Amino acid sequence: MARTRDSLQFSPERGWRLRRSAVVGAVILLMGGCSQVPESAVTPTHPSNAAVSSSNAPRPVRPVDPEVRAAQESLADLGYYQGPIDGIDGPRTRAAVARYQTNQMIPPDGRISRDLVAQLAGQPAMDGEHDGIDFAAGPLYEPGDIYTYSDGQIETVLSVSERRVYWQDARGLRWSADPDFTLPTGRSSTHAEIAVEQSLSWPLRVGATSSYTVETTRGNRATANHNAAEHWRCAVEGRERVSVRAGTLDSYKIVCRRDGIGATQARTWYYAPAVGHYVRYIDGAAAPANGITGTRSRDLVAVSPGASGWPAEARTGLAWAVHHALESEPDGQPVPWESSAVAARFVIRAGARVDDQCRRFSETRIGPDASKRLYPGIACRTDGGRWRLPGSDGAPLERAAS
Repeated sequence: MARTRDSLQFSPERGWRLRRSAVVGAVILLMGGCSQVPESAVTPTHPSNAAVSSSNAPRPVRPVDPEVRAAQESLADLGYYQGPIDGIDGPRTRAAVARYQTNQMIPPDGRISRDLVAQLAGQPAMDGEHDGIDFAAGPLYEPGDIYTYSDGQIETVLSVSERRVYWQDARGLRWSADPDFTLPTGRSSTHAEIAVEQSLSWPLRVGATSSYTVETTRGNRATANHNAAEHWRCAVEGRERVSVRAGTLDSYKIVCRRDGIGATQARTWYYAPAVGHYVRYIDGAAAPANGITGTRSRDLVAVSPGASGWPAEARTGLAWAVHHALESEPDGQPVPWESSAVAARFVIRAGARVDDQCRRFSETRIGPDASKRLYPGIACRTDGGRWRLPGSDGAPLERAAS
């Protein structure tokens, strides 16, 4: 049996960051004030100008911009920028601004403005929690990931190939799907041929579109009955901050509409880049017989990291760390956990209480390459004092082997 080493570590909170925020606020008030030129900002004279410049003449310099300096200070506090605080708008600064804008659902142009500096100064320090998460990537699925929804469904990723994700629900039903969740899955018993005409591009941007056609077949192939092909058009219609059971998350609103005669069906997803999956789904499909419109929807309750292949001691250790954070720690207090049997390490943070029995939390997994992934959720205390995910039997929190 593999031996594990589980430990909890505690660190003091970051008072110096609060003091720096005050400095940033002062810089914003003094935007029109004097500027100074650091020695590192001196630009050498180009050789072509040697004939017209004296050896003792001052060389041209790049001016220091107070707004840029303030932005660099805040970006460094937030974990986006590791360069010098020199007030010079260079490639590293613009790249840091673009990363911040992407995370905040702002078009990532990398430009610094007075409004951006004010917004940066009002952001709480990230302390590196989200630094390293690839917010620009598309949907992300890994074997063993468990998704719990408000409609009672619990879905586990069995395996992932280049273009397919293989799933299983709590009843044992298995199906495959494209990583693009806006496309129909292979979950239905009806055979469907899907022809993608225009793929949805990642990272998402408002205004992006996609389209596909679905042709369904009923009966066996020898006596197949083909329905008229359904043509769907999808569009990223905007950005919204959505509150679901798992938490409040920035998302993109994706709406897919079916072209038809006399009726239109629409399906809407709210995709959260921080999670790599949709956090809300609404199916506003018209009922075919009586014309009564029904709506099906589901919200994300929790995402649990896969623990397939972990020894029982490691699964129990991480579950205990989550239980400790939910039971005893104040909002936002980091609870690190690691095991010699698991390559990655985790940081658990308990969040705000939803009611007397339920509380939000998040797990951040940090891989050996320093890459990070966020798993948000909500858990409720049972009469026996155990914490479980609503609508489940507690398996995700206890990391049952899949």
